[in-house]
Amino acid sequence: MKQTFWLVWNPQRGSPARRHLVEKTARIEAQRLADKVPGEIIYILNAVGLAFTPPKVSKRPDAALSKQE
Repeated sequence: MKQTFWLVWNPQRGSPARRHLVEKTARIEAQRLADKVPGEIIYILNAVGLAFTPPKVSKRPDAALSKQE
């Protein structure tokens, strides 16, 4: 499933706080923040992909082997 989103980031102020599901809202937020901190650069970042590794499933010991111990 493809899920694209945008983040608004000011590297001088810390990590992005929320995901924007619509590019226009990210652009509006970026401009709002830029107006509050003149001279600082606000980036609009678009997610272009992802990486995921499923958690390992732990195997329970065989019940028969557990009884023999």
